[in-house]
Amino acid sequence: MDIPWLLETKVLLYQFVYLFPHTVPPQFIEIPKNVVAVTANSEASLPCRVFGFPQPKVVWSRGLVPLPQGRTTVINGTLNISNFSRRDAGPYQCKATNKLGSVKTLTTLNYVQPGECR
Repeated sequence: MDIPWLLETKVLLYQFVYLFPHTVPPQFIEIPKNVVAVTANSEASLPCRVFGFPQPKVVWSRGLVPLPQGRTTVINGTLNISNFSRRDAGPYQCKATNKLGSVKTLTTLNYVQPGECR
């Protein structure tokens, strides 16, 4: 006996494989702005949504500087940095990779004091 949602999922997967029999290189669906102003002690949220088949792996980096320790999460490609501080400002890169290649985008986070114009 099939569970209704499982049967629906199987049908959708079959349709996807039938319509897209080949692999698809990574493509951006949503990327962050080039420059993002983030208020001190708030949360920075940078979207990096991608499509591809097989599903691309999304990795965020800061070049030679590590991502903020203990305050960083990546959920469905979106980078979240809690309690944003001056030391978190700078360039961030989102890179999505599958077996057909990779795409990357760069954004810069600027530190803004509360009440300061953005």
